[in-house]
Amino acid sequence: MKRAIILLILVAGGLGAADRWKLYAYSQDQPPFIYYYDSETLRYRGTSREPNCNCDAVVWTKTMNPNGTYRMARWELHRPSNMMRRLEAVEYNASGDVTDAKPEPSEWTELVPESVGGLLFNAIFPGRRGKI
Repeated sequence: MKRAIILLILVAGGLGAADRWKLYAYSQDQPPFIYYYDSETLRYRGTSREPNCNCDAVVWTKTMNPNGTYRMARWELHRPSNMMRRLEAVEYNASGDVTDAKPEPSEWTELVPESVGGLLFNAIFPGRRGKI
């Protein structure tokens, strides 16, 4: 019950334009993090949403913590290789002030089945075969 209340508070108060931010994962960890991707910044390179497309996607995500802090990150996903990398990330405190920034890209990593990254990949490429 407590998790449901926290989720409701975060969804109602933390995102503003509900149609823009799409929920793709919710952790069972303590504290429970909630993961969204921004449908307005989602960009496909190549043929989009085709089952066997040879394409990439770039998208911003938002990870919310019940204490009001959150992280924004921009990701590049490479569909043919099932790999992704973080292009940049910014962390904010509950007041919205920047507390940390990582402007440089991370290394490419292979997706792990049923991980948060795998769930993002499946949300961005919903029709593909061999989901992560």
